[in-house]
Amino acid sequence: MTTLITLLLLVLLGLAPRHHASAPRATQTVTIQGRWKDTRASLGLPPVPDTVVLQVTPPVPPGRTISRIELRRRISSGQQEGEPELHFTEDALEEPKLSLREIGNMFRETILAEKASAPATPRTQGRKKATG
Repeated sequence: MTTLITLLLLVLLGLAPRHHASAPRATQTVTIQGRWKDTRASLGLPPVPDTVVLQVTPPVPPGRTISRIELRRRISSGQQEGEPELHFTEDALEEPKLSLREIGNMFRETILAEKASAPATPRTQGRKKATG
């Protein structure tokens, strides 16, 4: 009896229509508003109708999903390749090289020069003294 029911279900599922047809395109009418006609005329462009009909296509579902095992395999093979090779232009290789200490010293010198050229203003300007 159960084999008969199973066989009947398989036949019914096999005969059931499958929906593979894509959805029909929908149309959307958009009315353009504003002073676009004057702008197009001033630019010397040809006129465009006030209403535009757009063909809206439904999104296409992805064709194939990737299993977790296959995804792990792809990730692990990508990690085994290692770092990509870096390419530099010749002028970048010929530039003078500075150490981190030299860059820090240059930064400090720049900050000190900016502080020296800035107008001196009292730090307490605009603050109220607390009364206790």
